[in-house]
Amino acid sequence: QGYKYSDFAILMRVNALTRSFEQEFTGDGIPYKVFGGFKFFERKEIKDILAYLQLVDDDRDLAFRRIINVPARKFGKATLKKLETIASENNVSLYQALKSNLSEPPFNKKEYADFVRIIEEGRRIKNSALVSDLTDMLLKKSGLLDLIRSDEDEERLENVKEFMNDINRYEETATENGDDILLYTYLQDIALYTNMDFKNNSTTIKLMTMHQAKGLEFPYVFVCGMSEGIFPSYRALQERKM
Repeated sequence: QGYKYSDFAILMRVNALTRSFEQEFTGDGIPYKVFGGFKFFERKEIKDILAYLQLVDDDRDLAFRRIINVPARKFGKATLKKLETIASENNVSLYQALKSNLSEPPFNKKEYADFVRIIEEGRRIKNSALVSDLTDMLLKKSGLLDLIRSDEDEERLENVKEFMNDINRYEETATENGDDILLYTYLQDIALYTNMDFKNNSTTIKLMTMHQAKGLEFPYVFVCGMSEGIFPSYRALQERKM
């Protein structure tokens, strides 16, 4: 109707709710910007979870580098440099180099063996288990979920919950369409949303929390997630009862 994308704003209680809008906008080629925060699939906890899934799917050095110390496993720069040398000399991935040298110092630590064991368990079940079950296993056994909880950052936990919701919706849609629900396929689809970049386009729809919208004005505003337990939050409802 003659308006620009920048005339529109979508407001919500927490940034975790941007995920579904980001995926729809990306699919339709609509430029957007998450105001005052990272895009959903660029948030640290989401990138960490995806890196675990990527390493289970394939020997990806980038994923290995990201998560070998998440949670902390005392895997320092010197250890990584030695592993890189071994991997280069034998023309193998960093993960394979670690897996093959768990009995040799400085790689003979319980934390490293546990890490390999978790990735191997994921690889054994990746073609038979649901992506949601695989992700749940990796989150818990790796210690990543406990690490996020220990931060006591409600928004980071909300992001993890929304990520699991996304996987569940993906599986439901795949089942309805009769498609295979494979880790490889899921990661391919997610790559679409992590590779899109509208930063150079100044005419974008703005997604932001109510808090970040204070003092701003837009011709058209949509407020989403206005259901009990989300907006208002459970905490707000409990405080009101008290």
